[in-house]
Amino acid sequence: MQSRFQGCQEGIPGHFTTGPVNGLAGAIGNTPLIYLKGLSERTGCQILGKAEFQNPGGSVKDRAALGLISDAEEKGLLKPGGTVVEGTAGNTGIGLAHVCRSKGYNCVIFMPNTQSQEKIDLLRMLGAEVYPVPAVAYDDPKNYNHQARDYAKALDNAIWTNQFDNVANANIHYATTGPEIWEQTDGKVDGFICATGTGGTLAGVGRYLKEKSNGRTQIWLADPPGSVLHSYISSGGKLIERTGSSVTEGIGQGRITDNLGTFIKNVDSSLHIADEKSISMVYEMLDTEGLYIGASSALNVVAAYEMAQKLGPGKTIVTAICDGAYRYQSRLFSKKWLQLKGLENAIPENLKKQFHPLKLNPRTNEIYLQLPPPHENIIITPPRKNDTDAIVEAMNDPRVYKTLLSPPFPYLREHAEAWLASSIQACDTAYDKLKQAAAKDVDDRSPVVHVDGCPVSFLREVRKDGSDAYLGSIGIFRSFRFQFLRDEERERSLSSRNVELPAGHPEIIWEIADHLVSSHHGRGIVTAVVRTLINDWAVPRMNAHVIYASAFTGNIASVRVFLKNGFEEFDQVEDCLTIAENRFVLTTPSSLDKQMHPLKVNLCTNEVHLRLPAPHENIVITPPRMTDADALIQIMNDPRVYKMLLDEPFPFLPTHAEAWLTVEKQRSDAVLDEFRRSAGQNKRNNLGGAGDSQTPPLRYVGDCPVSILREVQKDGSDTFIGHIGVYRCGRFEFLRDEEQEDEFASQNEEFPVGSPKIIWEIGDFLSSSYHGGGIMTAAIRMIIHDWAVPRMNAHTIYGSTYSGNAASVKVFLKNGFKEFDFVDNCVEIRKSKGGGKAGVHFLVWRRPQ
Repeated sequence: MQSRFQGCQEGIPGHFTTGPVNGLAGAIGNTPLIYLKGLSERTGCQILGKAEFQNPGGSVKDRAALGLISDAEEKGLLKPGGTVVEGTAGNTGIGLAHVCRSKGYNCVIFMPNTQSQEKIDLLRMLGAEVYPVPAVAYDDPKNYNHQARDYAKALDNAIWTNQFDNVANANIHYATTGPEIWEQTDGKVDGFICATGTGGTLAGVGRYLKEKSNGRTQIWLADPPGSVLHSYISSGGKLIERTGSSVTEGIGQGRITDNLGTFIKNVDSSLHIADEKSISMVYEMLDTEGLYIGASSALNVVAAYEMAQKLGPGKTIVTAICDGAYRYQSRLFSKKWLQLKGLENAIPENLKKQFHPLKLNPRTNEIYLQLPPPHENIIITPPRKNDTDAIVEAMNDPRVYKTLLSPPFPYLREHAEAWLASSIQACDTAYDKLKQAAAKDVDDRSPVVHVDGCPVSFLREVRKDGSDAYLGSIGIFRSFRFQFLRDEERERSLSSRNVELPAGHPEIIWEIADHLVSSHHGRGIVTAVVRTLINDWAVPRMNAHVIYASAFTGNIASVRVFLKNGFEEFDQVEDCLTIAENRFVLTTPSSLDKQMHPLKVNLCTNEVHLRLPAPHENIVITPPRMTDADALIQIMNDPRVYKMLLDEPFPFLPTHAEAWLTVEKQRSDAVLDEFRRSAGQNKRNNLGGAGDSQTPPLRYVGDCPVSILREVQKDGSDTFIGHIGVYRCGRFEFLRDEEQEDEFASQNEEFPVGSPKIIWEIGDFLSSSYHGGGIMTAAIRMIIHDWAVPRMNAHTIYGSTYSGNAASVKVFLKNGFKEFDFVDNCVEIRKSKGGGKAGVHFLVWRRPQ
């Protein structure tokens, strides 16, 4: 059958919006329909996939997120600065985080604690607060959905989006996805089929297509193992049976949600799709269509293919390609994981080589790594003797080696030849085993040390005639020296021990380095190479836990490559080389808790600090310094803070500030050395955490080395802008019971960190010139959710602020605090206009159970 889609000009989607769109929300939807050529030709039908992976957040759930939030806005349930709460284990959370950040809302996600750390970190990177909770059944009150509901109820100006039973989910698909499909097919759509999780896509699209076609369009449901929906529909609603389980994520259901319940009686039929078929289609779509799709999308494509077979030739069948495989590649393309699930045989024989990036060229007997599409013509090979000219050229590149050496540039051809001879000799020691592994396509876990002693390090582009051209070099190697630690004794200790550690040992630190000739910049080659080396080699083959990288500040391209691949910048050094150097670290899923740790060591000042996340990454929280005296005096004279609490004339003099600083510095030094050592070694980086017997709790303000807010300037200097702290309450003004206060104060010192009886208090002040930038909101959020809760296991945190300080009240409310008391007779505060009394707001934050 000749399809009208076969005549489409390549690269032009079947449907698109011209002109600019209004922000992220405007970019959601209007996704193209992709004609699936191979399956269509096999069935004689037009099988079309709605490319929902092209939404800004990468999945169909962006539509639901926008619909749920827009509905709440229209109903007046969500006002500016509000909080959006949801229980989700999948893409809905990512969609909500994107939309919330673009609209200025707070986003809180509850999810089962069985989810990958990678997903948790992504949500936090997008600005969401994430609470992993025990994975229990839906009918258990502690199910993550119910906890999300209860959390939202406890907040002001907050909503629980309730994606499963809020029909705004289905309505957004009725308003957007359905009309797009109808228009893109000119109203000639015979069938629509997809799997359901919440039921929103099927119900919304199905209702629209049924109405527009006067019931002609068939709507079918696809169901994975372990779901009750196929059983329910095929039995006419009389039987609900749940058997087995599935590796697909985000689809399948054990109940009839309200979204699906509004439409399920109009579903014409259903198909049960086995996991083996879904996994096979993941690989087939990549091989035949170049589409890198996830398992749920692959299930939909299988279902569309089977629907086309059942309805017969000449029909137009549409399904949803929900998302890409990027969030699942560590599973779907892992031989070990598929073997564990009994699904390895689902991969077509001709595609099984995709598991193993290590190849053997039978013509040259050379081992190489091949990149995945669209860079399959790029390979990484061992050094060769004829690479001398390329190495000399790289060494003369002013952005690379030449900048590190004094003129005149001393590198000569004989140096390059000597380096090559040494490297080739080192390669030969590991070569035979790797050849055998590549030839047999086995999951060889022997460490392959890139660059120094490694047979795989040079980037080459393979031409059509089979020859190749040198593009640059790249490598992952075991770090024997750790410049970033600046601790020679520790370096020597690790160097001597590291040689004896087996591959995959958590204490082994790896480093990645790269160079690409300038004529090939901008093609995404290094991005793909770094991703391949990490995800397909360093992690599964060498079981790498921590990978470091560095790039010179002038090399913006390399900086972007590392950030794109999940690295986090942790330092910039300007005094160890003649040019500044950015340093990055990537922690793999087995130790991603380190990546989320906000405690850093400034290598130039040897000072421990907390760095706020983007977009406030230029704000740090540091220990008090003796140079802070003037800034402290200024704060103490601020009529909104200390001065109004003291009798005039104001008694605070520079000597008072200096005395206070001296005491604070003395208290800080008692724990600072240990924190410096732990953070610098990056040994566990769980500083101050409950159960960490090696490290005492880090206490803010009273005896804490981290309390002063500073803005870091481009030249590396910083400016005092305020202070913030969380500290154990010794006195509880808000209790207004001196006897009880004394009792708590005496007991509190004996409680272990994390005891529910410990009550913490937060205090803050920000210079007026920095108000309105969201700095304090971000600082409080980070201190609570990235520090006080996970590190000190805090259960209850109090805050207080004077009634004239409306900004602070808003900050606390934005961060989940709830006002529980207002006292107007305990302190007399002179207002700027006239006399009178004003009060103190007392607020409390309680950790979700």
